[in-house]
Amino acid sequence: MEINTPFISVIYGPMFSGKTTKLLELYNLYVKTYGKDKCIAINYILDNRYGENRVISHNKQSIECYSVKNIEEFITGETYNIILNAQYIFINEAQFFEDIDKWVLFLHINLNKTVILCGLDLDYKRDSFGKMMNLLPYASKIYVMSNNCNNSKNGCNRPSRYSHRITNNEDQVLIGIHEYIPLCENCFNILVH
Repeated sequence: MEINTPFISVIYGPMFSGKTTKLLELYNLYVKTYGKDKCIAINYILDNRYGENRVISHNKQSIECYSVKNIEEFITGETYNIILNAQYIFINEAQFFEDIDKWVLFLHINLNKTVILCGLDLDYKRDSFGKMMNLLPYASKIYVMSNNCNNSKNGCNRPSRYSHRITNNEDQVLIGIHEYIPLCENCFNILVH
């Protein structure tokens, strides 16, 4: 009999860097290896850009998911048995969940679950975004994602590290693909300062 040791894995980077695509790739691998009944996916409820109750990447790959606003209520509420029956929990847009660090550690330590999550590490101002990054010391596997800089003014194609907002809205949370472009550090500094 195979012995699986639960672990935490974190996938992070700027927008358009392939975080959700990587999460879906891992989800599909685990479903194929361990079965769909052992895997569940969770997505932040307001991330419905491409559809509801689905995790959908920018390249339109998708899986079914639970759309959740409060991760604590999902883990401890009426859906507790869903959590208990799963062994592998995949969380998309983790930066939006309040106390994600606390609840991922609860899932991992108290319930012996493998948790693979992805999200933004920084907001459009390069400030820390949410509490997902607090999990890095506990993560057995860390994926740092990037894309190519999309600064059309100079044709830059260096690796992007930042999500640059191209609208005037200053709220930290603004969900949408048309409000952002990926930029390298040099182009970010030129456009922002």
